[in-house]
Amino acid sequence: MICGNDSCLDYGIIKGIHNSNNNDAEMIAYSAGARFPLFDDYSVGVLDDQTFLPLLEQYRAQVFANTLTFSAWEALNASEQNALKTWQQHADSLVRLNLVLYQGDAFIGWSWGRQLDQETFYMASSAILELWRRRGIYSALLRWLLTQLNAQGVQIVRSRHLATDNAIIIPKLKAGFVMTGMELSDVAGTLVQLSYFFNKRRREMLDFRAGFRLEDRGLLEHLSL
Repeated sequence: MICGNDSCLDYGIIKGIHNSNNNDAEMIAYSAGARFPLFDDYSVGVLDDQTFLPLLEQYRAQVFANTLTFSAWEALNASEQNALKTWQQHADSLVRLNLVLYQGDAFIGWSWGRQLDQETFYMASSAILELWRRRGIYSALLRWLLTQLNAQGVQIVRSRHLATDNAIIIPKLKAGFVMTGMELSDVAGTLVQLSYFFNKRRREMLDFRAGFRLEDRGLLEHLSL
């Protein structure tokens, strides 16, 4: 969306999704409140929902002030909202990770994501406050997060972005993400899907499927011909 943001149906667009008694931030074996260095005096912290959500509410309007989004939650009638809340309870067992970025002890941004399925983690929303953009902070966070997810056995990391949001798309492409789809979203508009594959052979298969690595005949052994 904007510099440092991954577009999605986040906490502010579909309400009631978060299950505050489910501390999935421990997915990387760290307790909520733990903090880890990135570089210089920048660090990333893990927060539970009770601490993270008020921060998100406080800063989201500021960061997304010039972004046009559609409130899907407000478009639902009371019956639909209640039904959706019931459906969302099935997500209790899925991992969610809330991260906050700091310079010293000053809050400068966030990133949160969740498990999509047995092999995929979805980077749902990330943002760096304006004064701290273009300092390499997001790229450092991305390297740190990919390392943690890889250690946990995640195979694919996905995200969705406004199609012209080069400020976030370019750093992700440089980090090894590739474009794997387009979407027309009622909430956010035209989105591009980016995916990161930890397995080298699976990443190479994407090039093969796109017609970019036809010379690599060794990939054929992985196809059901």
